[in-house]
Amino acid sequence: EKALVYDIDQAFLNEFFRPGYDLILNPHDPRHVNWNLWQEGHERSDFRRMAESLIPNTTDGTESFWPQAARILLSEALHKLDTPGVTTRHLLQTLFHDDAELRKVLEKSVISSLISSPIDNKVLSSIKATLGVYCDGLHDIKEDLQKPFFSIRDWLQQPDDRWLFIATTPNEKATLIPLISLWINTTIQHVLSLNTQIPLWFFIDEFPSLHKLPSIMDFLSRGRKFKGSLVAAVQSLAQLESVYGPKDSEVLMGLFGTWL
Repeated sequence: EKALVYDIDQAFLNEFFRPGYDLILNPHDPRHVNWNLWQEGHERSDFRRMAESLIPNTTDGTESFWPQAARILLSEALHKLDTPGVTTRHLLQTLFHDDAELRKVLEKSVISSLISSPIDNKVLSSIKATLGVYCDGLHDIKEDLQKPFFSIRDWLQQPDDRWLFIATTPNEKATLIPLISLWINTTIQHVLSLNTQIPLWFFIDEFPSLHKLPSIMDFLSRGRKFKGSLVAAVQSLAQLESVYGPKDSEVLMGLFGTWL
């Protein structure tokens, strides 16, 4: 059966990876698949979900303006730049190094009123500073436009038993956690929306090391209908509460069918 393995110290990778057959998502690994954000959707709602995965909600349910604005900025940029041949490098160049181009790209978007003139430079700079905290991993994405792209969506629809390893190291983790959280939440979203009925296992080591996953509650309550199963390692409830807060952590733990 298919499996997605989040492997924080590559122990599973070293033991179970089948060279030439299984797949790896890690831009620091030479075996990393050819991937970018536009492979996982083209609707504004798709990009909004990606932004929510990359830039997490707070544990207490309150939200400040800056994370919300950063999500809107990223999702609108992804939507507006969704053209053949677009690359992650182009996205980052537009977001962080060319304010004039960014304003042009986002003209008439839902965020344009906040950044439409040079007078708003301070607001734009603050939004970009918030966004930049979570975009480190994207700087490592290097697409090859001459090679076929990999898509999590397509992988889920193929009736094979290839495993997808999201394998990192403790040194890489801090940079890649936002991107890893995006990959895992995107996979969950695809499972719930595609309804392929192809069995899929999630094996997630050190679950609280990830951002708060927007779709995890929905998956744990409904994933069985789509032949999805999840095994998560948690060292302590306090770790989980630091990410999800006390109330959501209690609900989350209650949704798991078996504890060991």
